[in-house]
Amino acid sequence: LIHEPGVDEKLVAAYEAIDDYDTRVAIATALGRLPSAGSRALLERVAAFNWVEWITRRNVALRQAAKLALAEIDKEIKRGA
Repeated sequence: LIHEPGVDEKLVAAYEAIDDYDTRVAIATALGRLPSAGSRALLERVAAFNWVEWITRRNVALRQAAKLALAEIDKEIKRGA
């Protein structure tokens, strides 16, 4: 991904506008390469485990992608610090 201003906001907006599960997983993965407050906020929300998903086992891949993306953001922040 190109690190241009506003790319993370566009991906967050696309995530919110798209209902396709696989596309959301791809966007969550991509956001891990674009550390910003907006991408981190979305990924934290997506990575959260709620009881309905726990019972139904829905969104497992999406949550996992968000957790991995958050780990990438943390690595990037530590590298830059």
